[in-house]
Amino acid sequence: MSILELVNQFGLMGIVSVMLATLTILVALVGIYAFFDVRRVATRTAKDEAEKIAKEVAERQANTYLQAELPGMIAAYMELVKNAATPEEADEIAQAQDDPNGQN
Repeated sequence: MSILELVNQFGLMGIVSVMLATLTILVALVGIYAFFDVRRVATRTAKDEAEKIAKEVAERQANTYLQAELPGMIAAYMELVKNAATPEEADEIAQAQDDPNGQN
């Protein structure tokens, strides 16, 4: 083997080495991009699912609360209506508020 053949073989191997190194760097960069992209998509999907589940749970809890408390709310409202002022009493209250001295 002569020196020219040795240099020729080394030069060819150098080109192949540079190409493989470039390919390795490219694969590494694509891998890093893919990692961050998958993380972004996973975060967005998890957020969407969490919001959906939270809405369902909130609706169930509100429904349960209203079913438990509604009879008491209606009873309190009926008591308020039962003890409401008559039209005559309402007129007297309104006249008392209109009178600057507070007298009828």
